[in-house]
Amino acid sequence: MARQHPSVPETALIVDDEAGIRRALHRILTASGVQVTAAANLSEARRLLATHRFEAALVDQNLPDGLGSELLREMWRDHPSTTRILITGGTDLNVALKAVNNGELHQFLLKPFRPRELMQALAEAKDRLGGQLAAANGFRAADNSRQSLNQLLRGSQFRLDWQPIVHAQCGALLGVEGFIRSENPTLSGPSQILGLAERLGMLRQVGRAVVGHATPALDRIPDGSSLFLNLHPEELADQEALEDQLEPLRPAAHRICLEVTGRAHERWPGTLSKKLARLRELGFRLALDDLGAGQGALVLLAEVEPRFIKAHDSIVRDIDQKPARRRLMEMVCAFARASGADVVAEGVETEGEAVVLRDLGVAYLQGYHIGHPGALPTSPAPLGGCAH
Repeated sequence: MARQHPSVPETALIVDDEAGIRRALHRILTASGVQVTAAANLSEARRLLATHRFEAALVDQNLPDGLGSELLREMWRDHPSTTRILITGGTDLNVALKAVNNGELHQFLLKPFRPRELMQALAEAKDRLGGQLAAANGFRAADNSRQSLNQLLRGSQFRLDWQPIVHAQCGALLGVEGFIRSENPTLSGPSQILGLAERLGMLRQVGRAVVGHATPALDRIPDGSSLFLNLHPEELADQEALEDQLEPLRPAAHRICLEVTGRAHERWPGTLSKKLARLRELGFRLALDDLGAGQGALVLLAEVEPRFIKAHDSIVRDIDQKPARRRLMEMVCAFARASGADVVAEGVETEGEAVVLRDLGVAYLQGYHIGHPGALPTSPAPLGGCAH
């Protein structure tokens, strides 16, 4: 007979020393299409479990050779995908409730019970089992993802590519910005790597890997130039851990510029300024990244007090053809002058854009027109001919 409902198991083990209860359970379950096997004690049940797999087990608590809850605890360990139900009297209710809470069994039946109560217990037990299995699969997936990310960060597939930032007037090198890159096909770029790290709580590991790649890069760029590194808002959660993470860069902190976006203000409203002040005390410089990407400029400037303001490419793109963007950049430059910061225009892709940005007084340029992200040169290049 076919099963009448998807919550009904295909196979079930009944363990009860009372023949009448075994017959009643057998009758109810077989009427619903369940293939039933019965045992009168724990020893017989264990022999059956050694050679058979059951989708469900209904076990009496008080058996001639021990407690049914002990058998279900063993099944919890050895047969985790079996739906486990304890049949008990009212005096054992506390035992049953504790076992359910511990995950050892999925449901219990109080004697006496009706056929409808049995089927309801089976359905609820199967739902509980499904939740447990889904959670276990989720933990395993997270463990696998964590292992994959750790392997990536420690291996040769992870690297930083560097994009130059130059003086707008003479092309002298201000510094290079590091971008996360990966040769792993499933974690191929910064959004995938950072997104996974954020979900797994592994942003600190990514930050350490970035610092590990950035530290030797200082010896491969001109003495007066800087490394620009992005700072994730969650890295500000633990100030001591962040300082420890940045420790390898401390001797050259004056050459390190940490880029902060508006997300940091959203994550740490009211406390961002204090968190960043400590980094400034340690000698690091700060840049306000992606200005114009949606956050309130004046609030961000007050909170970050940046040395550099990086204008988002949404302002820069086609600025030579769109007067509204030119006026917006004029405002950004005014903000910068008022706060003692310099503007870095991001996303510069044409000479026409570069000409307008120079005319507006933008101090530094970054983008494909200047240079694509890539490897650092094998030896430091000269800084250039203009002071900055």
